[in-house]
Amino acid sequence: MNLGSVSLDQLKVLVSVEKSGSFSAAAQQLGRVQSAISQSIQALERAQGIILFDRSSRMPQLTSAGRVLARIAEHVVAQSAVFENTARAIHAGLEAELSLAVDCFVPAKVVAVSLQALAQQFPSVAVTVYREGIWSAERRVHGGSADLGIGMLLAPSTQEFDMRYMMSMQLQVFVSPQHPLARETRTVTNGNLSEHVQLVLTDLHNPSGSTCAVVSPRLMRFVDQEQRIEATKAGIGWANLPEHLVAHPVARGELVKVNVDDPAAHPRDPIPIFAICKRNQPLGKATNWLVDQLASQFQACKGPEEQRSYTP
Repeated sequence: MNLGSVSLDQLKVLVSVEKSGSFSAAAQQLGRVQSAISQSIQALERAQGIILFDRSSRMPQLTSAGRVLARIAEHVVAQSAVFENTARAIHAGLEAELSLAVDCFVPAKVVAVSLQALAQQFPSVAVTVYREGIWSAERRVHGGSADLGIGMLLAPSTQEFDMRYMMSMQLQVFVSPQHPLARETRTVTNGNLSEHVQLVLTDLHNPSGSTCAVVSPRLMRFVDQEQRIEATKAGIGWANLPEHLVAHPVARGELVKVNVDDPAAHPRDPIPIFAICKRNQPLGKATNWLVDQLASQFQACKGPEEQRSYTP
């Protein structure tokens, strides 16, 4: 491979001499005769008009310019290896890149562990991860900006996607220990909750759209899940929150669960989280592998106690 007046082989020879410490050691390392190494270096020097080695002593030493260029050459050689490995993987059928969209309800550590495994298994695949608000995974897969989504689904959308169950989350009402509802000794009802500000998660792209279990006339809307949790901890109002996302604030005494006996106030049934992709658009090898890895990680934290071990 030629790079203008420089060949990749010349750069490999320069790097080998710099790393091994001598022309003879580089010849042994590359399986060539020493004269071939010397000729390659001389050709590189002539082409660039720069003296790379000081030959005034018995053992040629890199000049200051030679040291700088040897470091650059090492980077070029390394990148050429990445290029060749990536091209080889793509030729073998591996996708060049994948994009993943993750809802804010999904435990982030599960995703991080799975992505770490993906990087080790398929180092040539470029990955883009979007972690946004409610319904974001569905929206990005629908719009084509993500190959794979992990999140909740609106029922009418299920005909558009292939789905694989990942986990279920249980929503509960949480408040700050200083909030009046935290001191309530009776079972809290819809009427009690409606007297206080409700902190709801809303869709950035459709603020007036679907919002789960709204019972209070006094609302504070958030598009960011973490900000909503912080507002709940600050005592601004009450919120329906996934237990696995607030396990640590609860353990630290920053949030308390309210005993609510009203299905209108919070969903009694667990809410399923799916891996989704568009139908009739087969996923690549690495993306399918990631789905299996995510399913395995979610299975490992299947129960409520296991879910609490994951930090959002």
